[in-house]
Amino acid sequence: MGFVPGAVAAAFALQIAVVLGILALIGLAIYLRHRERMMSWAASRVPLAATAPPAPPAAPAALEGALTLIGVGLALVLGLLTLGVGVWLLAGLMVLFIGLVRFGLIAFGLEPAGPLSVPAPILLRRGLYTTAIGLALLLGLLTLGFGVWILGGLIPGCIGLAQLAAVWLSQRGWMPG
Repeated sequence: MGFVPGAVAAAFALQIAVVLGILALIGLAIYLRHRERMMSWAASRVPLAATAPPAPPAAPAALEGALTLIGVGLALVLGLLTLGVGVWLLAGLMVLFIGLVRFGLIAFGLEPAGPLSVPAPILLRRGLYTTAIGLALLLGLLTLGFGVWILGGLIPGCIGLAQLAAVWLSQRGWMPG
């Protein structure tokens, strides 16, 4: 088996995802520890009676828990967004480098190995998988009601249907490939 740049990029993206996940957990632990220390320090202070303003009423425990959950959820969403952008950039760089290598081989008069098009059975399998995943996401997200989050299931479903349509059209001779 030869060099597979897609497998190398996927392994590298997985390593980056693991490192970013560990860094996010370390940051969360530091934040929670710092918050705990600041709360204990504020509770141990004795205000001066003459100059201290009256203490504000304490927030209910439910509100504090809700705010903590919102902060953790926001950190997770931003972390996943950053991870998605990173994987997207790595995939773009991989495609760019593969194209540069192909052009370099052509410039030296060598024939690049393998076609750029995907064979029909592989495209059919990818289309079935992507359509099934999109349908599963759509059904799962419909339990939340109608909203913009349904796009999370509609987009992969439509991509899978497009792949299936490409296989169907190419088998009938209506599309090259």
